[in-house]
Order: sequence, then C-alpha cells, then structure tokens
Amino acid sequence: MSGSLLYVTIGPVQSFIQQARKTQDLYIGSLLLSHLSRIGMNFVQKKYNATIIFPNPDNESVPNRFIANIPANQPIDEIGIMVEKHIKEEFIRIGDNLLKKLSISITESLKKSYFRQLETHLQIFWVALPFEIYHESYAQIEALMGQVKNVRPFLQLDEQGRKCGLTGEHNVLFYRNSRIDKEGKRKFFIPEEAIPLNEKGYLPYIREGEYLGALGFLKRFAFLDEAFEKVKVQFPSTAKIAMLHLLKKEEIHNPCIDYLYVFDQLNENAPTNEIDEKQEKESKKLFYRLKESKVKVCPYYAVIIFDGDSMGKWFGGEKLVHKEQLERFQQSFTTYLGEFAKWARNCCLIEPKGKTVYAGGDDFFGFVNLYHLFEVMNKLRKGFDVRVNQKLRQEFELTEQLTFTAGICIGHYKEPLADIINEARWAEELGKKVKGKGVNEQDKDSFGMSVMKRNGENLISVFKWNTVENDSTPELLNNILSYMNSYFSDTFVQVLAQQFRTFDRKLTGRVLEAELRRLLQRSLINKKEHQEKVNEMVDLLMKLWKASNYLPDLKEKSMIAAANNRTFLNFINMLHTLVFIKQEQSGRREGFR
Repeated sequence: MSGSLLYVTIGPVQSFIQQARKTQDLYIGSLLLSHLSRIGMNFVQKKYNATIIFPNPDNESVPNRFIANIPANQPIDEIGIMVEKHIKEEFIRIGDNLLKKLSISITESLKKSYFRQLETHLQIFWVALPFEIYHESYAQIEALMGQVKNVRPFLQLDEQGRKCGLTGEHNVLFYRNSRIDKEGKRKFFIPEEAIPLNEKGYLPYIREGEYLGALGFLKRFAFLDEAFEKVKVQFPSTAKIAMLHLLKKEEIHNPCIDYLYVFDQLNENAPTNEIDEKQEKESKKLFYRLKESKVKVCPYYAVIIFDGDSMGKWFGGEKLVHKEQLERFQQSFTTYLGEFAKWARNCCLIEPKGKTVYAGGDDFFGFVNLYHLFEVMNKLRKGFDVRVNQKLRQEFELTEQLTFTAGICIGHYKEPLADIINEARWAEELGKKVKGKGVNEQDKDSFGMSVMKRNGENLISVFKWNTVENDSTPELLNNILSYMNSYFSDTFVQVLAQQFRTFDRKLTGRVLEAELRRLLQRSLINKKEHQEKVNEMVDLLMKLWKASNYLPDLKEKSMIAAANNRTFLNFINMLHTLVFIKQEQSGRREGFR
C-alpha cells in the first residue's frame, strides 16, 4: 500500500484559548479552533478523497491538528498549500461576516487594520510525506512537524497604541468606555481609527472599560456567524461555577441571572457589572432565595486540564508490539478517544458538577464546582481507563498502560482567569515529571493540584492516580474529607505541620502513625461516641502518606520548597488543601468574599 501522509496544525493556541478574561472567551476560542480544524478536514476529504487518521471527524470537539492519509494519485505538492488557503479564507470570512451582521460603520483605515490583524494572527503549519511502509513514514512525519514548528515564520506587524485587553498583542480597534470622547482617545492611547461600542445592545458582549483588537472582537461576537448557529455558545461564568451546587434546575438554565451581581449583593458590594433591568430582576430573585435560606456560598471553583501521557509515542506505534498493525491501531485509537470525549463532555462533567470547555479525547479542559471535584476527577480517570485503555488492550498487544496526567487549580472567582489556567498548566507539568517508583510502575499517570488562596498563599501537591494498594487516590481524598467534616476538628493538621515541617531527620511511617493517632484523639469532636473513627482515620491518612512520595523539585516555587522532607511537604500540603476545601464548603470563614 502507498500514498501520502498530511499533518496540519492550526494556532496559536495560546491566544485562541488561554488568553481570556471570561470563560466565554475560552469557550469561543476553543470552538473557533475546532471549527477551523474541521474545515480543513472536510476540505481534504471531499476534494482529495483523503481518510482522516486523527482525530475522529465525528467528535463534537476536534483538536487544532489533524493527520490525513492521501491516496497515491493525488498532487501532494499542492494539497498542503490549498488546505492552508482554505482555512485562512474561512477565518477571514467569519471576521468579515461579523462586521456585516452588526452593521458597524467603519472607516477604510479601521477595515485595513482589522483584516491585517486577522491575517497575521493565524499560524498554520503542515507537512506532507509520501509513504510505502506506513509505520516508518508516520514516525518521520512527526519529527518533520517538530522541525517545521521550530522555524516559526511570522509576518511583521508594526502597531503603536493601546493593546487588546484579551490578547495583549494587537492595537485596540473596538472599545466600550462612555467617558472617552474624540479628544480623550489620546489620553488612553487609543488609535484614532478605533470605534466605540457603547450602545446598549453590545452590553452582554463588551463591558465598560474593555478594549478589543480584531481577535478579541472575533471571540466576543463569533456566535453570530452561521458556523455556530447550532452550538450553545453561552458559557457559565466562574461565579456561576462556584455556586452551581446551590442552584435549582430553572436557575441553572436562566440566561438572565448575573452571578457576579449575586455575589456582590451577598457581600453588600456595589455591582461589578453593568446589567439591564431584566438581569437585575432575575438576579435578585436568586439573591433573596440564598439570603433567606442562610446558605453559605463558596466563592472558589476548580479548573481541570489533562493530556494523555506520551501520546506522540502511542499514536506513532512505539507502545505497539506488532508494528504492522499501526494503521488499524490508529483507527481504533481514534475511535475510542472520540467515544471517551463524547462521554466526558455529555455525561461526566455537566451542570451542576461543572462545565466542559473542550474534550478532544487525548486532552480535556473543564471547570468544576468544588463540591464535586474529587468525584469528577475519579470519574474522568476511570472513564479513560475503561473506554480507551482497556479496549485497546483487548484488541492489541501493548507494552504499557495508556494513562493521562492532569493539572487542577482551585481559585477564587475574582482571580484573573489567565492566572488560574496558568497555575493548572504548571500543576500538570509537575505531574508530567513524576517518575515511577517500582519496576512495574509507569512514569507520569498522576495529577498535580494547586490552591491559589486570596491571601497569596499557594498549596501544591502531586499524587499518582492510584495508591500503593491500587485504590483510587481521589476516592481516598474524598473519604478523608468526609471524616474531617463529620468527626474531627482541623487542629490536628496545624499541629502536625508545626511539628514536622522542619524535621531534619527521615520521617518514618511508625513515628508519623503514632503522632497522628495522638493528635486525632485530641481533635475528635465527640470522644464518647466515635472512638473507632480515630483508627479508621489513621488508616486513611497512612494510605495517603504512602502515596505522597512523588512531589518533584519545585525550584521556582521556593517559598514552599524549604522543607527537608519533600514527601512530608506533599502530604501536609494535601491535608491543608482538604482543610481549605472543608472550611470553604462549610462557610466557616467570615463572609462570602
């Protein structure tokens, strides 16, 4: 069999997805990339009779890259050029259509700057390679794509003035600021060609004091294009994610509730957002209900990001014993990843547990309500194992288990979204550095968890998905949290930290177990009725201790890396994290913040 392989990637991912002020920006950025990737796949399928190897074209979300098998009789030299041209034309079409839909009157100067920003922003890399022996050529095309990306060609764009509030890269072209008149533009360094969007109709999409370039404008208004008509584009805010567990079904689906306004009312603060009368009316209904029920609203939520471990090696057949099966293996792999992605998006992380931004199969991005964090983590990990790993092992002879590594960040709804995402990415990077301890234990296959407190303190911990006894670590953490909530005060964690954080000798399990038993006995809430809970809690905590020796060198996070015993640091940071979650859920901290 012969033909050609085509590998296409679309970017930059950073500005499309991660550069965002609101969850809506993230979601639209993800939809845009997915749409452009699908446009490229459809083009090569219809025009060149190509077979898509990765991803599954039927997925609801597809990643920013695809690999296609082109028949031998097709002109491989021109295909990559034509795919790139077709994707760029679609990107520009969306931008042009939005200006027409909104009936915005713009000058020729603004129009020129607008399309120049869009044209220079999109980065498309592609590699095409004829093949005779499929698995050998596939390994080559992966290496070639890495070399092409390292070159990083770019178009120079010389601009002076205030930059877009979303990307920070391009000049402001659209803004909302009722205080700025024509002369006031100079004071705010706004280009003369930029135009205000101060009309009431734009209020849900651009807030007072926001400044957008072409890409920022595209992300805010892309839902008006026909390409996204069938997609539900309204994405919950971080404030809504934080209080999802308290909402009734009709409140979850009410688009007129502004959850920042509800938090502001609970905290007796002036409204952060400018909202209309209907939004104020619906938001106040929720505020009065929460206030009358005297329920404590947790202001924290979690971001979870994961990537499959060594996916390039897996998809290239390095873990496959019989290399001649590579093409069939890739087809099954792509199918199972697609099935998992559909399940994760539509069955696992859904309201009121949270909301999925992107599920591509081998990677995932979602927001999780803090009350459901460990449940969602556990379901995702087990779902990936059952729906992808175990199915592949039943069909093919493989050298390893297929796993993934996740990064989780718990943050306040008022924290800059980009900071929370970057922290989750950093936690994931720490998880990727984990090395297996035994002969049969694989590297990675772990999760990093970071807590960003409002006082500036960070807690970081890294654990394998399963304990030494092969129990689920998220389930173990959930059980410990349940015991903390029901039977013990938090004092044992504080005292334990003070006693052992500067311990300059190797801390043994026997010493720790004895001290835990003593401290738990003292912090037991009901000493007459729940004595047996001390032994049960000790057993749980010792399982956590045995699973705590995976924290990599933190280096730049030196403020928490001073401990001599990294295993104890990992252990105590996770206990502090559980105490923090307990306190936020129970409302023990003063106010709603």
